[in-house]
Amino acid sequence: MRCRQVRVIDPLSGNWEMTVMRFSVKTVSGLIIGAIPVLTGCPRDDGFENHLDEAIELYGVRKVQYAEMTAGRSDALFDLLMATEKAVKPIARYIDWRATPFIDDGIPIVVNDFVSMAAAGDIHDPIEPVMEIPEPLVAEIRELIAAFHSIEKTDVPGIANAAYNGVLKVSEWEARYQVQLPMLRHVIESIGYGALHAVQYSAMSGGETDDVAREFLSTQILGLGEPTIVFDSLANEIHQQGVGVLVNDLPCIPFVEEYEGSDLARAGESAFYARGDADPPIQQVAHWQAGEYRRTE
Repeated sequence: MRCRQVRVIDPLSGNWEMTVMRFSVKTVSGLIIGAIPVLTGCPRDDGFENHLDEAIELYGVRKVQYAEMTAGRSDALFDLLMATEKAVKPIARYIDWRATPFIDDGIPIVVNDFVSMAAAGDIHDPIEPVMEIPEPLVAEIRELIAAFHSIEKTDVPGIANAAYNGVLKVSEWEARYQVQLPMLRHVIESIGYGALHAVQYSAMSGGETDDVAREFLSTQILGLGEPTIVFDSLANEIHQQGVGVLVNDLPCIPFVEEYEGSDLARAGESAFYARGDADPPIQQVAHWQAGEYRRTE
């Protein structure tokens, strides 16, 4: 039996660390064999991995369609999208596996947290004229992303609140800079949708779903980073040609509507009025209307 130095990565934090593990060959073999059912078993037909498969299939079809409209200039975007979705599939299958016992008990964690890609728009749907994404906006986006990553992953209500205000901020940027930020909006809405539902699942399960929800949300928040900016920047080049890549390829997620009817929104409004804040930061509740923050009437 030999001792080995193993370098491992935490798939949720993305941090590398060197760890000396004294595993026998028998132990290592057991770990590998134990992981096989998760990574090679039949995937769910209604979970995280299935959502990725739907996206990969749609992007493959639309890559060809958009290539005809853009003389191939959209190919790089769709190649990157499909490669990214494929890279996430092992983690998605793990999340599905973790969620399955709760799903079987009637708590639809994960399976109820996605909108089918079948709800995506038509590639020929028109978009408003756009400008190039300016560097000051990129800097603001990075600040928003950093704010998300600073939230404790156990603070699920805080994540939902941040997502709501993040979506409002995206709407402001799109109007102010005359751009479209479909991937940034989609990822934030998806995070918020999962967080809002996680609060409900926690109540249904007496807190037993909390660990799975944390892992799921951590995975989604990991997807909010520089790649998000790259996707929207590549799409912006095509938008300037009048072609709605991503705008028409990502389904609308009803997060804002659900959030505004939730107890979280009502609690946030109560705290907002009690403080009398004039300009609520990211984790406070406000509505974006007519280009200005306005308290809900």
